[in-house]
Amino acid sequence: MQDAYPAQRPDHEPAGLGDLGTLLVLPVCFVLLAVYLRGQAGPFWQWNLLDPAYFYLLDALNLLNGDPPGHIYHPGITVQAVAAVALKLRWLAFGGDVAAALADPEVHLTWLSNAFIALNAVALAAVGLVARRVFGSLLPALAIQLAPFISTIVVKHAFLPKPEALLVFATLALIGLALAMLRDETTPSARNWLAVGFGVVAGFTVVTKITAAPVLVLGLFVLRGWRAWLIFAASSLLAAVLFYAPAHGTEAAFVEYVLRVASSTGAHGSGGAGVVDLDAYPDAFIKILKRPALKVPLILSLLALAACWLRARRGHAVAAAEVRLVLGVAAAQLAQTAIVAKQATAFYMIPSYMLAALSVLLSVRLLWAARPARLRLPVDPAVAGAAAFAVFVAAQTAGMERLATELTTLRDDARHIDNSKFTGCARIYIYAASEPTYALYLADYVTGSRFAKALKARLLQNDFWIDDWWAWEPVRLKDWSGPRDFAQVRALYPCVYMRGNRPGGLRRFLEAQPGGAAGFDFSCRAGIEATALLGVDCQGRRR
Repeated sequence: MQDAYPAQRPDHEPAGLGDLGTLLVLPVCFVLLAVYLRGQAGPFWQWNLLDPAYFYLLDALNLLNGDPPGHIYHPGITVQAVAAVALKLRWLAFGGDVAAALADPEVHLTWLSNAFIALNAVALAAVGLVARRVFGSLLPALAIQLAPFISTIVVKHAFLPKPEALLVFATLALIGLALAMLRDETTPSARNWLAVGFGVVAGFTVVTKITAAPVLVLGLFVLRGWRAWLIFAASSLLAAVLFYAPAHGTEAAFVEYVLRVASSTGAHGSGGAGVVDLDAYPDAFIKILKRPALKVPLILSLLALAACWLRARRGHAVAAAEVRLVLGVAAAQLAQTAIVAKQATAFYMIPSYMLAALSVLLSVRLLWAARPARLRLPVDPAVAGAAAFAVFVAAQTAGMERLATELTTLRDDARHIDNSKFTGCARIYIYAASEPTYALYLADYVTGSRFAKALKARLLQNDFWIDDWWAWEPVRLKDWSGPRDFAQVRALYPCVYMRGNRPGGLRRFLEAQPGGAAGFDFSCRAGIEATALLGVDCQGRRR
């Protein structure tokens, strides 16, 4: 096989101002869409947003206080570090400190959200420029820039200060490096530096979210030779150590958690002993692959690879570098599916969804190059490509509007019951209740309980929470000072208001208490969130 199609490789003309302006359109659209969706989604303390947005805010504050983070299970250290830097920059520009962040977490989370959105927009513009340089034309570059728009799931999580937002950044960097390896003029020295770049991205990705690690097998397909692979491995290890450094001292806890998850069949270390649930795993694996963002690129990859194999057998030239890249993307997507299927969660697959943009583009190029000589399209290929681009944009625009409607519904449902109407009651929250105090309760607990004293002085003292965070620990009622006896709390207040969306969680908790659930009203709901009321109705009126 050869590394290029003779007489078909485009000239690598530098991008003009018009092209540069065009390559900024999708990054600007990404920013506008992310900000719009964030506005529709509601406050960060809402049940579907607080985990883990509030965790990363408080752990960023931990780092700024000189303490190691407490929530290291993603591990997410890069998110905490980037958030800490962003907060410090805000305080230098506008004033503020840790106390200000605790007093107004929503404003600071919005600032962090802006920082992550801006970072990804810059990366999207950069990868477009790389693609324009590699392919020599604008349309393939725009196709590559569709990566974060491939699935609504990507944008749904990209505006939140959480690992998925940085996985968007890391995947764009991975795509840019992979494209750079396609350039004909890349020297051996430059390829070694690209191997280092792959290693840095690998280390960054692993320290951002461990479930994204499988996509890094892409580097083994793109890089060639033992030397490049050794450079990749060494730089990956070094980068991972450096990116984890802000959390030094937590390594043992992270390894213990990973081992617990790896040796249990359920999610997050729950379930019986074993690696996977053999009854559920195959169905989960197939279910993930059925998503269009994976199914379509994998089918196209298979067709393109088969066509190239047949072409090579007949002695014709095949773009070996592009073939390896398509094969590498397919391997990366399948490898991540194999890991995520243990706990099938759609947004864990964000890197694989985004790689679909690269896979589809290259598969179409390979199929077109391998077509029979007599095959002709009724329209110019560039026109056909532009039409396909327009159809995709139109379809995804409709999908994004549906997503906005979904987020608006979740926001409005969460507001269906007003917590402020129950200030005279014992207000008790379970995972994951839409309530600012609960967001701080859970986040402080998960991140090491370092701000409890400061938060206790600021917030109402009739707010409590049910700690059912770890599946292997007992369920307990708590306040800022620690465990509380439910019977005593119930006796202190004329009414009880409980809220959360853990399926059956409130009833199970009450049935484990003296007196059980007798007298509690479970009829009021705020969307997916259930309530349990005693001595008060859904509007906060005393009974």
